[in-house]
Amino acid sequence: MLFIQTKYFDNFSKDIVSKNKNKTEFATTPAASLAAKNELVGLFETMYDAYETIKELVSFQSIIDYIDKANAFFE
Repeated sequence: MLFIQTKYFDNFSKDIVSKNKNKTEFATTPAASLAAKNELVGLFETMYDAYETIKELVSFQSIIDYIDKANAFFE
């Protein structure tokens, strides 16, 4: 789950590409429509409540255990 502060939403896709140069290539710049943004804003309370409920239960190790192995990109 990813939360992006509203003030960074418009530049988020460009930032992903620029900050990951030489690590990965995107066929296109990831983008979210205004409709998607509005839907997320509308669902924020529910999503945030779910995040608050599970944030203490999820650790880096539990994610690795779930995926089965660490991705070399993150090491």
